[in-house]
Amino acid sequence: MPEKNDQPEPQPEEGKDEPARAETGGPVEDEEWKEQVREEQERMRQQEEKPGHAEEPPLPPPNLITFVAGLSTQVLCALGRIEHPLTGKQEVNLREAKYTIDVLAMLQEKTKGNLSDQESAFLENNLFELRMLYVQQTRSEGSEQSEE
Repeated sequence: MPEKNDQPEPQPEEGKDEPARAETGGPVEDEEWKEQVREEQERMRQQEEKPGHAEEPPLPPPNLITFVAGLSTQVLCALGRIEHPLTGKQEVNLREAKYTIDVLAMLQEKTKGNLSDQESAFLENNLFELRMLYVQQTRSEGSEQSEE
């Protein structure tokens, strides 16, 4: 039988019980840390509510029309019709334009019979317009080269 110890167990000082709990395997709670997190969340919430807070516009829902429009924009950029979003320059890259038009044509072929009338018409019209712009650009490139 173990001997009985008449000495009382040492009591932790007030506010310093975390190490004692940690030693016993119990959770250590840091109230100061929790309060800092609460304050930071409150500051963020208040900043979001401020008038004039620049909030990013919502993204459009992912659908085929949005996807085709994005690829079409890439073609327009490669044809030099619009500025490149990173460089701010209008540069012609016929190889990139043709490749992206071919991707759209492949998409049209692979989705044939599975698109709504609206999606099908949008893809078909975009492809037609982009192909015409591509031909126009290659002809103007050819005439510029023959003049030199």
